Amino acid sequence: DLVMKKFIYDTYFLPIYKVANSLWLHNQLIRLTGFDYPILNPAIEHEIFYPREKYNDERSINIVALGKGGWKNALGIYKAVELVRSQIKDRNIVLHYFGHRPPENIQFDGKGTLFHKDLNDEDLAKLYSSSDIQITFSKAESFPLPPLEAMACGTAVITTPYGTEDYAIDGENSLVVNPDDIHMLAENIKKLILDEQLRNKLQMNGIKTAKKFTYENQAKILERHIKLALDENSKRDQGWKVL
Repeated sequence: DLVMKKFIYDTYFLPIYKVANSLWLHNQLIRLTGFDYPILNPAIEHEIFYPREKYNDERSINIVALGKGGWKNALGIYKAVELVRSQIKDRNIVLHYFGHRPPENIQFDGKGTLFHKDLNDEDLAKLYSSSDIQITFSKAESFPLPPLEAMACGTAVITTPYGTEDYAIDGENSLVVNPDDIHMLAENIKKLILDEQLRNKLQMNGIKTAKKFTYENQAKILERHIKLALDENSKRDQGWKVL
């Protein structure tokens, strides 16, 4: 819709103080408007998202993902996991989706592929903690919380690069894959299943990374930007009075 697209584009030039919630969004806004924007990352609730005790047997691998279609690409995750299942026969690979409604074109059998409806944060943290791998296979994001929440719960993360550049470092605290590349995703899932040492490395480094994104830290940055916005607004008001 070209009219709606123009309307949205014009909102970028409203005379208000703006921040970007991620490096990705920051770069997109520079490209669209030519203006620079400060970055204010979100935070997660560490009182809820922290490692819980795992009860999995050694032959099972639990994978968790947000169950949304479209650009969240839940179906792509399903296809990649099916590909891995065909190649690794001696492991019980269980795929867990969570969300409001089951994504389409996925066969849920309640055993190998499950859907968890409308989880609260406490139950979501338990699901992350009991899983070995969390996957975000989105085609676009600005700052997706599931990978960071999963990191905080001690889960190894596979993600696409969009909006995760602020915290995801390929090979250090996560594995970063190209969106829509199902074979690349499948190869990285297989790598984490077969390489327990790498999986443990990502889990430990992910916990360290997630600890940086606290409400205390981000609130200080937000407070600084509120003061800057007030100063900017005051100067603008004075300019109008002079006119």
